[in-house]
Amino acid sequence: MDPPANRMRRRRFMLEKLPSELTEEILCKCTVEVMRSLICVSPIVKSIVGNPEFQERYLRRNLEADDETLLLASEGWDFTTVNLAKSSTSSSFLHSTPKPTNQMEQAMGMIVSGYGKKVSIFKPTNGFSLDLPIFPKTHGEAKSYVGFDFSCCFYKILGMCKAEEGGDWINHHVLTLDPARPLEWRAIDCEFPHAIYPCSISHESKSICLKDTIFYPAHLVKKKKIGIMRFHLPTERYKVNEVPYDSTLGIYYWGSTLLEIRGCVGVSFLEHGGDRRIMILEDAQEDKWSTLLIQTPPSICELIKPWPALAFEGIARGGEVVYSQSEGRVLYLYLYNPKTLQVHKKAVARAGGGGGSRFSFWNFVELS
Repeated sequence: MDPPANRMRRRRFMLEKLPSELTEEILCKCTVEVMRSLICVSPIVKSIVGNPEFQERYLRRNLEADDETLLLASEGWDFTTVNLAKSSTSSSFLHSTPKPTNQMEQAMGMIVSGYGKKVSIFKPTNGFSLDLPIFPKTHGEAKSYVGFDFSCCFYKILGMCKAEEGGDWINHHVLTLDPARPLEWRAIDCEFPHAIYPCSISHESKSICLKDTIFYPAHLVKKKKIGIMRFHLPTERYKVNEVPYDSTLGIYYWGSTLLEIRGCVGVSFLEHGGDRRIMILEDAQEDKWSTLLIQTPPSICELIKPWPALAFEGIARGGEVVYSQSEGRVLYLYLYNPKTLQVHKKAVARAGGGGGSRFSFWNFVELS
């Protein structure tokens, strides 16, 4: 029988002789485990996999062009996915497990219990769960985020805890989910003092993982500014962008967690009167921002009940603005098209039922 090492060398030789477009096509059909093996032996494959455009293509390789998937989760760990396409009328209940948490983070199909020194990870599509080592040197509150590092094809967990005195969060650590090595927290440096910035609709603001980077909102305590922290997974280094907050805009609190808009990170603020102003970080390196103003359409206000309050979920790739409102054990999604002024309503059973916090994760994709 041909040894695995020989088979891998032959794969590398064949891939490196092919045109780059065909190599990308083949890699898109590979599992994460095969890609992980190839990037260890082929600089060409490593370069392709490190390209953000390839990463987006790989993640959406099994979806139709107009698919938009929203993962809805309750703090009791009930998970439901819904396809936002108008032709889709059903939702899929994935899994339920008795692991209550008041915060979740998600990246590339992996959920992490984002709050507390006892960290658990979970995959709703297959029920896989794992309790990670206790977060080290915890003085009080602890927080964790998850991201997928395409440079090594492993998930990484980023953790930190609140200082005993003052508002900063300290003791930053990273854990790599490498099955071939012991699960251990590794201390890392963070040269940008910051505190976790709370969100108006959940216990703590959630993160988003884009282009090998974990983004999460923070309060730059010493500067008295709001910032977007950027943790680059391959280098495990921090950067920060200050949100261009202008008090004259009438902004008074966060209107949502972080959003993905056109491949960029956006943060929504709720203004007086119910409108939402989204600050979009167009270029993190150059610190370039743009602004998008969204007005709640009267046509939706006529459909909803006065309570609970209408929640802003985000903007679909097709431009539809998505709102939600819970009613018992049913969650109603309202998709508003600003061009046609039409509203499409979807009912999602079991999402957000039972009270407590509810979390939404866009473009939920399971890595193979």
